Amino acid sequence: MSAVGLRAVAVPAGLALVVATFLAPTPALADEVPGLEHMPVYDAADFVDDVADLPTDLLAALERDTDLTPEQYLAQGAAAVVAVEVVDSIEASGVEVLGSRLEGTELVVNVDSLEDASLVESTGATAEFGEPDPLWQPATQTPEFAADLYDGQGWIWQDSQYRHQCSVGFTGYLLSTGAPQFATAGHCTADMTGNAFIFNQTSPGQVGTVGATIGAQVPGTSVFGSGNDVGRISSGGSGIVQKSSALTWGMGSGAPLSSTPDLVTGRSAAIEGQTTCKSGSRTGWACGPIVDVDYTASVDGVQVNSIVAALCVLPGDSGGIAIAPGGKGLGITSWTTTPGGCNKDYTVYYDNQGHPYVNGSYAGFFPLVSSAGGPSVTQNYSSTWEIAATVAPPTVTSISASGGSDTAINGSVPGAGVDYRVDLYVDGSSSVFSTVNVSASTGSWSVNVSSLPTGIHSFSAVARYGTYSTSSPTTGFVKRGMTVDRIFGANRYETSAAIASRFSGSNTVYLANGQKYPDALSAASLAGASNAPLLLTEPGVLPQSIRDAIAAVQPDKVVILGGPDSISDSVFDSVRSLVQGLDSSATVERVAGANRYATSLLVSSRFGTSTKAYVATGENFPDALSAAAAAGDVSAPVILVNGTAPTLDTATRNLLVQLGVTDVRITGSSLSVSTGIANAIDAIPNVSVQRLEGVNRYVTSVAINQNAFSSSTSAYLAVGTGFADALSGAALAGQQGVPLFVVRNNCVPPETLAAMRTMGVTTVHLLGSSSTLDASVFALRSC
Repeated sequence: MSAVGLRAVAVPAGLALVVATFLAPTPALADEVPGLEHMPVYDAADFVDDVADLPTDLLAALERDTDLTPEQYLAQGAAAVVAVEVVDSIEASGVEVLGSRLEGTELVVNVDSLEDASLVESTGATAEFGEPDPLWQPATQTPEFAADLYDGQGWIWQDSQYRHQCSVGFTGYLLSTGAPQFATAGHCTADMTGNAFIFNQTSPGQVGTVGATIGAQVPGTSVFGSGNDVGRISSGGSGIVQKSSALTWGMGSGAPLSSTPDLVTGRSAAIEGQTTCKSGSRTGWACGPIVDVDYTASVDGVQVNSIVAALCVLPGDSGGIAIAPGGKGLGITSWTTTPGGCNKDYTVYYDNQGHPYVNGSYAGFFPLVSSAGGPSVTQNYSSTWEIAATVAPPTVTSISASGGSDTAINGSVPGAGVDYRVDLYVDGSSSVFSTVNVSASTGSWSVNVSSLPTGIHSFSAVARYGTYSTSSPTTGFVKRGMTVDRIFGANRYETSAAIASRFSGSNTVYLANGQKYPDALSAASLAGASNAPLLLTEPGVLPQSIRDAIAAVQPDKVVILGGPDSISDSVFDSVRSLVQGLDSSATVERVAGANRYATSLLVSSRFGTSTKAYVATGENFPDALSAAAAAGDVSAPVILVNGTAPTLDTATRNLLVQLGVTDVRITGSSLSVSTGIANAIDAIPNVSVQRLEGVNRYVTSVAINQNAFSSSTSAYLAVGTGFADALSGAALAGQQGVPLFVVRNNCVPPETLAAMRTMGVTTVHLLGSSSTLDASVFALRSC
C-alpha cells in the first residue's frame, strides 16, 4: 500500500488495536500554508431537519445495516466530502500522510513527525503518530470476482454456451458526442460479444427475463488487471433512457423500484471509516463501513485497486455501484471474499500460526477516484467519458452591490461536489456569459457581473456536472448603473405633496379623498393629461402639507372630486379661501355623481373627445391605477364600470359614443370586467376591444404597460396592495409619459423587471417610504 494511501484503524468487534495519538505542539495557522483546506465541525444535530427528506426505506436500511442514526449518516456524508479535500491539501503541502480515516465526523490523519502533526491539527483534523494498523488481514483471505458467466440479472450478454450476468454501473456520456454509455466491471466486458440486454427482475437474485437491447461493448474501453476493472457499454438502444440514480431494491432485497432510487449527484474519493451503500442485481441494496482504500487485491492472479467495505456482494452484483451519503459515487463492484454466500460474522479469528483473520464478507470496489493517484475509472476515462449526475438547481443566496450597481451574483448548489460548475446566461442569450466553478466543499459559487452595461438584466443560472448533466435554470435580475429614488413623506398626504412638487407649469389641481379611491381613479388619467397634480386630503380637514402644496402651485382652478360625503364643504371652503387669497380669480368646483360610476362618467366626459379609452372595474383599484398612467400619456379616459354586471350600462355606452372612442382596452380578466360587458362594447359600431390581463394584479399591470409603452427610460413603482401613493403617482407618470407598475411591498415581480428591461428603463422612482416599499424593492430585487 502506498505510503500516502488512506488506511483504516477502525477495528471489528473482539479486536483491540492501540494507536499512539500525537500530542502536537501549538498548531501552525492553516492560512499560513497556501491551499490548505480546513475541516469543519459537523454536528449531527445540525442535520435533524434534513432527515425528513430521506426516504423511509433508507431509514430502515440504516437501522438494519449500520449503527448510525439518520442524522449521523447525513453528517458523515457531508464530512466525508470535505475530508478527502483536506487530506489532499495536506499531501499537496508536502506532508507524508501515512493514513487517514473518519471517526464519526472527525478526520484523523496519521503522520510521522511533530511538524507534520502541527500542520494537520491546524486544519481542524486530529493528528496521530505512526502508520495505522489495518482492520483486516487480506493475506488470509481469497477474493473472487463477483462475476457470473451465465444466468443473472441487471444486464446480460450471451455467447454460444452461457448467459453472462452483471449489474449496470454508472450511467454516463461519451464526451465527444454526448452518446449514452454506462460503466461496469471490466471483467464483465473483457470477453463480451454481441449486445447487452436489460435483465428484468422482480427482486435481486431472481431468475428474470431478457428485456430490451441496451447496446454493444464500446471498443477499447475494457481494462482488466494491472490495477483496473472497468469497461463501458453503449446504452443507445431503442427506448433506453439513462437515469442518474441507483436502484435501492426496497432498501434491501425487494422489487427494484419498491423504494425511491438514490440519486447520483457526482463522484468522490472514498475515505476509510465512512459508510457506503451498494446496489447490485444479485443481492440488492446494503450498506456498510469502508475499511480500506487503494488496496491492491489479487484475484485469480489479477490485481485490482480497490475500496474495501464490510458488506456482502455475490456473483451477479459485479459492475454495480458503491455510493456515499449525498449521492456521491465511489466505485464499481469488483470482487467478494465470500462468493458462496453472505457472512455477517465479523469476529476476529486466529489461524494455526496465530495470524488474525476476519470471517465476515468483504466487497471490493474499483474506485471512481483514487486520492492516492492509483488506478480508477477517472484515470482511465477522464478524457473520453463522464458519469451522469442528477444536478439540483442553483440557489441565489445574495447579490453583491456597490454604489447602487450589482457586482456579483452569489449562490450555492445543493449536493454539489467536484466537477460542478454554474453557467450564467444573460438577457435571454443562448451564449454563456460566464462559467464559474462550484466549491466542492461548500457548494458555493459567485459570478462577477460588473461588465454588464447600464440597465436591468435578466439572468439564468444553470448548474452543471461535467459537460452533459445539467439542472433546471434559476432565474433572476441584476441592475447596473440604475438610478433609483423615492418620492415620499411621513404619511400619504405628505407623499402626495412630494409627488405634486415634481410638476411644473400647472394651472389646475385635482383634490380627492385620501381614504377612499373610487373618485380619484378616473381623475388620475385626466390630471396626467392636463399636467395637473392630483392631491389627497382628509375628508373633513385640509392637511397642512396639502395646503402648502396647493399654495406652491398657485392654481387658477381646483377640481374637488366627489360629493360632501367624500370631501366636506368645510374643506371646499378652506381650499377656496386659500386659492382666492393667492388669486382672486381662481375657481374651485366640485365634480360629483350619485355614485362612483356616475362620478367616473362625469370626470371622463371632460376629455371632450378621445379615440381610445380604458375600461376598469370600480370595485378595486390596482388595474385602474396602472391604466391611469398609460391613459394619461395618450389623453384617454379610464372609465369605471361595475365589473360583475352581465352587460354594459347605457350611460357608459353613450359616453363611449359621445367621445368618439374606437379603441377600448379592458383591464383585468373576466373576473374583473365580465365577458358580457366586453361583448357589449365590442358590439358598438366601429369599436374594437382588447383585454389586457394577467394571472394577478402585478402581471396585469405589466400587460397594461407593455401594451402602452414600447420603450421608456423611466418608470414608477407603487405598492399593489394600497392605493394612496399610486393615485398621485399615476397622474405624474401619465404627465411624463412613463409607465407606473404596481409591485409587492418587499420585492419586484420578475415580470415587472423583465418588462422594464425590455423597455430600457434606467431610472426608477419609488412612490412611498420604506414601510410601503422596502429596501429589497429599492434594490430592485426579484420576488
